[in-house]
Order: sequence, then C-alpha cells, then structure tokens
Amino acid sequence: MKLKLIIILIVTVLILGFSFNSCVLLSEFGVKEEEIKTSVEPEETAGEEEPETAEGGESGRDEENEEAPEVLDEQEEKDIIVESPGPNEVISSPLIITGEARGTWFFEANFTIKLLDGNGGEIAVHYAQALDEWMTEDFVPFRGEIEFEMPETDTGFLVLEKNNPSDIREYDDELIIPVRFK
Repeated sequence: MKLKLIIILIVTVLILGFSFNSCVLLSEFGVKEEEIKTSVEPEETAGEEEPETAEGGESGRDEENEEAPEVLDEQEEKDIIVESPGPNEVISSPLIITGEARGTWFFEANFTIKLLDGNGGEIAVHYAQALDEWMTEDFVPFRGEIEFEMPETDTGFLVLEKNNPSDIREYDDELIIPVRFK
C-alpha cells in the first residue's frame, strides 16, 4: 500500500514538474496560451485588406490588431524565390511552380502550396517538393504541381506556406503571389 502511494506521489511530482517546465519554456519564447493550437484554422478575411504580395507591396493591415508585415529592403535576402509563375501571370491547370527556398522552409522535404480564387476561397492544395538536400540553411530548388478547375473569378492567389512543424506562430511564413486565370 505504501509503495503504491509513493509511486503515485512520484508520478504526480513528475507531471507537475513537466507542466511547470513547459510553461517556463513557452513564456521564455513569448508564446501565449491562446497561440498554442494543434491545428491552424483559416481566419475570416471579410473586410480585411490583402496580405503582402510577391511584388513586395505592403497591404495596409490594421496595426492595432496585428503587426504590419515586414517590407524587405533590396539588400535583404529573401528566404524563398519563385521562378514560375510570376506575379499576375495567367495560369492554367496543371500549374507548375518552381523556384528555390532556404532549407528552413521545408520539413520532410516539402512545404504547402495553396491556390485561392479572388474571394480567398480555396481551389486546390498540394506540396512543393525539394529537389536536393533540404536539411541546410542554403537555398534548395523546389518544384510543385497543382491541378485545379477554373474558378468563377478572373484573379486569385498562389500561397506558398513555410512548413512549420513546431506550430509556433512566430515561425510561420508565407509568400502570396497574385495570379490570373485563363
């Protein structure tokens, strides 16, 4: 009987210790409890301005609700470069996406590509695949292919999302490229 109580006491202390350590680690990284999620739900975009595009234009986001996206200087190096398609290029199915990204954009050699219509509705989702060793901080060539049906809108967005297995929002990144449909 005493052995069972001792084991229960030890297990309880270990669990509380791990919980305390997790809270300390999360607070050191500045992660708030509401930011910790196991899945990412898309936010409603009604009434919001468009996010930063591949052309480097800033979208005037509401600075009170969230930080404005960083505008890269010409001297600053980007973490992803898309060769095709270019901004406002006319696209059709199947769409081939090529470029290069730093290895930090990949996890298990891929990252997500989404195609959205002009209203922000999801048309198709697929993955870009690294064409070389991805476990590096150097640039790695990638290729992705998305098959889709033409939407009702004439324009849309190609969204390349950095693969973030940590699920810590501050490590999220994306590149949004405006596109046109045939």
